[in-house]
Amino acid sequence: MIKQLFALLLVTVALVLAACIGTGNQPLDLNGTAWVLTHLNGQPVLDGSPPTIRFENGQASGNASCNSFGGDYTQRGDKLTFEALMSTLMACFPEEIMQQEQAYLSALASTASYQLEGDRLTLFDADGNVLAEFVAAE
Repeated sequence: MIKQLFALLLVTVALVLAACIGTGNQPLDLNGTAWVLTHLNGQPVLDGSPPTIRFENGQASGNASCNSFGGDYTQRGDKLTFEALMSTLMACFPEEIMQQEQAYLSALASTASYQLEGDRLTLFDADGNVLAEFVAAE
C-alpha cells in the first residue's frame, strides 16, 4: 500500500513539473493585442509620435508615426512575419518623423520572430538582432 501511494505521489510530482516546464517559454498568441513602440533599432522613438501596432485575426494595423498602415501577419510559435504591408501616403514634418516611419515599416518587413515578456513585445530579424521594442497599449 505504501509503495502504491509513493508511486502515485511520484507520478503526480512528475506531471506537475512537466506542466511547469512545458509552459515556461511558450509564445503567447498575439491576436487581440495592441502595442506602442518604445525603441526602434536600439534607439528611443521620437517624442509625440510613437508608432503603434494591433494584431487582429491575421491582420496587423496601426500608426507608423504619421501614416496608418495595415497588412497580413503570420504567427507560428515564436516565428512572426508580416506580408503585404501598405500605408497611407501623407507627408509629415519634421522630416525625422518620416525617417522614423520608414525605419519602422522596414523593421516590420524584416521581422522573423518575437518574444513576449510581461507587457513587453520584442521583434527580431532572422539573425536574432532586435528590431523593435514595444509596451502593451493601455
